[in-house]
Amino acid sequence: MSNNDNDIRQKMFDKHSEVSLEREFYNAQAYDKAVLTLATAALGFSFSFFKFFDNPQGVGFIVTSWFLLFLAIVFILFSFWMGNKAIAENIENARKYYLEEQEKAFDKTSVYEKWNTYLNNTSGILFAIGILLFGIFSVCNI
Repeated sequence: MSNNDNDIRQKMFDKHSEVSLEREFYNAQAYDKAVLTLATAALGFSFSFFKFFDNPQGVGFIVTSWFLLFLAIVFILFSFWMGNKAIAENIENARKYYLEEQEKAFDKTSVYEKWNTYLNNTSGILFAIGILLFGIFSVCNI
């Protein structure tokens, strides 16, 4: 391949990577908003739903559901904070790499990024289990 072909391929790759990273960002943002909004709504709805029962069955299901939905909200909120810490660390690594010419500035894995990923993934799981338990409680009382 000629240098011109390599340059064209590199530009195409760079553009593809840029678009993919942008999509990843918007997907992550939408995921966070969805879990936060749905968990908050489910928590409010389940509180309202619970008061209609004089002698509810399977109260442990709804209480555990509330706890898990609350944790999902807390985890998402902490993930915002961790995400900001990861971005700040990434900017510092970029400064070291580009301005101070430290070749290994990006070699170290970010603890904040790992925690952010963990909190995001776990919040979705907590939300799903919380909704499942709310569903079980509902079925027990219909």
